[in-house]
Amino acid sequence: MKRLCRNIDAKRGESEYFKVEKTALLKIIILALVGFVPLFGQVEFLVHERGMLHQSIGNQGSLGQVFSDQRAMPAIPQPSMEWPPFSRNIIGGFEYAKQHNSPGSSLWIAATSLTEDINGDGEINGSDRWLDRAVAPGGGVARFDGKVTPVIDAGWILPLECKKITNYQVLDDGTLNPDYNPNEADEMIISKWATWIGVTVTRVSRVWSDPDYDDLVIYELTFENTGNTDYNETTIELPDSTFKDFTVFLRECFSPSQLGYWRHYNRLWENRWGSDEHGIVGDPQYLYDNDYWLAFLIDGSTNLDILLAGKPEPNPERFEEWSLNSHNGGGMLAHQAAGYCILHYDTDHLAKVFPRDSLNNPDPRNESDMDRYLYHAPGEDIDEEFNLFHQLDTTTHTLKQPLMLFNHDGQVGDYEGWLGDGWMHAAGVTNSNFCEIMYEGHPALPERNTEDWIGRRVVRNKQDQRKPITMGTVFGPYTLPPNNSIKVCYAEVVGYGGAAGKELPGGVPGPWKNPVPSSDRKLKSAETGKILTEHYLTDYGYPDHVNSKVITVQDVAHKAWELYLGREIPFDSSYSGPAAGEKLWPKDTPAQGAYHGTSATIKRAWPSPKFTVGNTELAKSKIVWDRTIEDFASFVEIEGRITGDLVKYKVYRSFDKQGWDIVDSVDVGYVDENMEYVVVDDDPEVRIGNTLIYSVVAVDEFGNESSKNTHIISHSPTVGSPESLGKVYVVPNPFYLKSGFKGNNPDIDNQISFYGLTKNSTIRIFSLSGQLLQTIRHTMNATSNIGNPFFQVTLNNQRFASGLYYFVVTDEETGKQSKGKFIVIK
Repeated sequence: MKRLCRNIDAKRGESEYFKVEKTALLKIIILALVGFVPLFGQVEFLVHERGMLHQSIGNQGSLGQVFSDQRAMPAIPQPSMEWPPFSRNIIGGFEYAKQHNSPGSSLWIAATSLTEDINGDGEINGSDRWLDRAVAPGGGVARFDGKVTPVIDAGWILPLECKKITNYQVLDDGTLNPDYNPNEADEMIISKWATWIGVTVTRVSRVWSDPDYDDLVIYELTFENTGNTDYNETTIELPDSTFKDFTVFLRECFSPSQLGYWRHYNRLWENRWGSDEHGIVGDPQYLYDNDYWLAFLIDGSTNLDILLAGKPEPNPERFEEWSLNSHNGGGMLAHQAAGYCILHYDTDHLAKVFPRDSLNNPDPRNESDMDRYLYHAPGEDIDEEFNLFHQLDTTTHTLKQPLMLFNHDGQVGDYEGWLGDGWMHAAGVTNSNFCEIMYEGHPALPERNTEDWIGRRVVRNKQDQRKPITMGTVFGPYTLPPNNSIKVCYAEVVGYGGAAGKELPGGVPGPWKNPVPSSDRKLKSAETGKILTEHYLTDYGYPDHVNSKVITVQDVAHKAWELYLGREIPFDSSYSGPAAGEKLWPKDTPAQGAYHGTSATIKRAWPSPKFTVGNTELAKSKIVWDRTIEDFASFVEIEGRITGDLVKYKVYRSFDKQGWDIVDSVDVGYVDENMEYVVVDDDPEVRIGNTLIYSVVAVDEFGNESSKNTHIISHSPTVGSPESLGKVYVVPNPFYLKSGFKGNNPDIDNQISFYGLTKNSTIRIFSLSGQLLQTIRHTMNATSNIGNPFFQVTLNNQRFASGLYYFVVTDEETGKQSKGKFIVIK
């Protein structure tokens, strides 16, 4: 593999080749382990965090978690398709990772060189089965034996760039952004990497904060034959190479959701090679919606029990609480339907495939090795009609796209199988037990656009084990000359379940099509066996992160298509898909998304205002904001493209950024003498010292709200620090078993606090008999929160028993004292 050793300049520094606008969450120094080649580069991760779907973007092909074989998914710092966001939590003293809906995804490319002897057999494009084919697996790969083969160990991915571009409506200082572009996304991340095969990949990802568009990420991928085989863009190692049978393989891996599986099985996801002593099967179900080119996964059962579908919280008390307050995404912990939909793929560079003649002689017009699989010897037991005629476009002589709608048990993938001609087998063009080609009248054909799907691979039924499922789509084979590019565009989407009752290929084994199960379902507790609800949604409704009429994964995919095409697409609610006559076909779409464009049919929501939170004299939270955003429509000249006239604001409060309670609403124009809106949170249930989360949203005339997540402030209500020591308060008093203080750590339940302390004072706590039990020194700035937490532990590290206790507070500067008492009841 001589090309691996060409022009690698280990002396070049990072700064010359990497332009990162924001700090990456994960930086791994690449030290290649292939031979003696010294490769130096950095794997960068930046995070999309503007919408409801948070995702980490790498500059070496991976998305979300990096380099995993799914034997176990550790608590990682960056989101891995996290929906809803802000979902890390502590339950019963144990820390649970975020609600990741993917254990990591990857992007692979492969090509056969017409000019290089890659496999070292002395021939270029020779007759050897492995040919001169090279694979560049971007992102983690796993071998058939379960071993992880990180890409950095292979030295095939060479990161070039990773940067984040923000396009926020409101700046950090609260003013409107003069450079805001209403035709673009709120955030874009541009990542770029070279590969050892000479193709440079650029990925542009986009997210939006508008509640109708905040459950998706759109990716535009460009694959350019630059001839650059290392991270040095000033040297081109393969300037004249044309790549034959160039293929792009999206490998997206899903499993909704990590929290739900963890709560039910007390363990993380495992891969297909791990032992499963529980004999658990049938949890996730794979489905495909041909109307949107949408592959997605839902949780259909737990250990084949459909009353545990969606992983209801096992503890009945917690189930009831979370169902009512949206904590942890609601009582149904694995409610997500996670997947991806194809929006565009290149057809201009598709390789021409001309079948061989009856003597196995190749046609001189042929451009692809695929022709070897379209010849069948006399008497060979292969169906000519469906494996040859239907898979080729008789007009263009190109293979119908996509090559493959792939699903597999829980592995990121075995890259070794993609050396040589393995990709041809995987694509299903040969006679295989794992594929079937659709024909007229086939039971898997969609209801609409039937003729377009004839000759394409059938999506097989899939009800898998308790493990993630890898879904993949292969594009190609392409012929890629020097300086030519191809583009592939798709969207990651997550919705609250799927379109109930829609007949789709996949799902439970049996019929070719299965109805999508409803989220309004009967559920029971895995802990007690008790029926929790007969109709979950009827009884509890949707959690707060379902923040608009865009609910199911089909709804989200519909919005992704609207964004990409830049126009409104009529929706048939009875069919749960595009209206009749609307044909969403990725080969006919432009290579560049239109997004909002200049169309008045794609509406933008009002932005959320910046605000401040302070304290009143009575220790209540005071929320204040001005009228800046009311000029937004005229400021960016999009009056006709706003969802409706701004009529009021709503103030929300949360303890965990998931379940939100409305504090108050204020009509537009109802300001004080300072031309500011002021709302005081005087809820008696809010206690001094609690950590609260506030958000202010704009509401239009039709009830559409802006995002709760763009501007969030954490605040702890408190009283001001006195100049001199006066009366000191203990909260709560009396203390009943648990304090009820949520604070920053929701797992702490034995905390009480002292208020009214001067900035330098000492607290001494005594028993009823006068024994000194604890001494607490308090030193805080006079402008700080002056509550001093106490965890009911004596000088001897013993817990306080029930009883009456006295305290004496001494101001260390003046000597003045304040005395009081409190009661503990356990």
